[in-house]
Amino acid sequence: MNAFTTVEENTSQPTLKKYTLPRLRSWLHIAQVVFTILSVSLIAPVIAIQLKFQGGSAPGPNYVLFVAIFTFVIPICLVVFPWMYESKNKMKRCGKFFLKPRTNLIFTGFYSLLWLTAGIAVTTYAINPDSCNLDSNIKDAGYDSAWPAQCNCARVATVLVWITCLLWMTTLVMALVVFWKQKQLVQRNLQNIGKTKQEAAEVDTELMGDDDTNEKTDVTDIDNNHHDMYPPQQQLHHHHQEQPSFSHHHSAAPVPPMSNYNSNPGIVAEVTEPSFYANQPYPSASMTSTQYQQPSSITPHPPQQQQEYYGDVAVSQQHQPLLPLAVMPEPQHYKQQHGIV
Repeated sequence: MNAFTTVEENTSQPTLKKYTLPRLRSWLHIAQVVFTILSVSLIAPVIAIQLKFQGGSAPGPNYVLFVAIFTFVIPICLVVFPWMYESKNKMKRCGKFFLKPRTNLIFTGFYSLLWLTAGIAVTTYAINPDSCNLDSNIKDAGYDSAWPAQCNCARVATVLVWITCLLWMTTLVMALVVFWKQKQLVQRNLQNIGKTKQEAAEVDTELMGDDDTNEKTDVTDIDNNHHDMYPPQQQLHHHHQEQPSFSHHHSAAPVPPMSNYNSNPGIVAEVTEPSFYANQPYPSASMTSTQYQQPSSITPHPPQQQQEYYGDVAVSQQHQPLLPLAVMPEPQHYKQQHGIV
């Protein structure tokens, strides 16, 4: 099943209902059935009288009878099956088949042609003078009254046949309109499907482009965040240079500033903390903690060896700086005894 057939089947009947006029179409088919029965009821006596008195019937009435019998069933199907499908939801397959505009177009077109030829045939028979004039060679009883009666029946049947033909042509025009509208709807639906597919492809292309742009932006942001979180090594050295030096809590003199860092990158400059040792000429264990004197001389501790910033933990523990010793005050009574000012 191709796409055209699928779209054609998806064209719903409510969309075409304003063009199909189902009630009017049903009444037209019912009228076709009624006029077909009337035509048969008038053509049958003509054929019977001809067979009785002449031994055979004319081609015109015979053809009309054939067309009437042949086209009698289809109008009933065009009414019953769609009604059962739409109202009772039964006979779905037959109902869908007889509801299709193409089906109606085929049947109405073919039967309109048949009834048109039937009308021409019966008209030719009715206007023929020999069909109504009495034959002097026939001496059967009742011929004089029966033959003019069959002529009148043929003339009335001609009118009914043409009315039936007009009914079929009316349904043919309606089927043509519905079929044309359906083709327009199918073409419109196909165009809409094509536009929808094209728009979907364009949207997918735009989304793919946006995804590529977002990926590039994310990579750039990650690089920027990486530089922010991990600044260059020279900035780290500069940051370490700006850190202030701290003196020991118990140191007696201010601690000299830290020495400059090494110019080599990747090596952290050494940090030296001087250790002060006070002159303690005399030990004293009974001195109070409030009597202190500034030491006269300060001997700084030799600087530690230069260590890398990311050195070994064991090495850093082995070479930790020595803590400064507290300055021991000299006893007051000793100064008074020896005259030390």
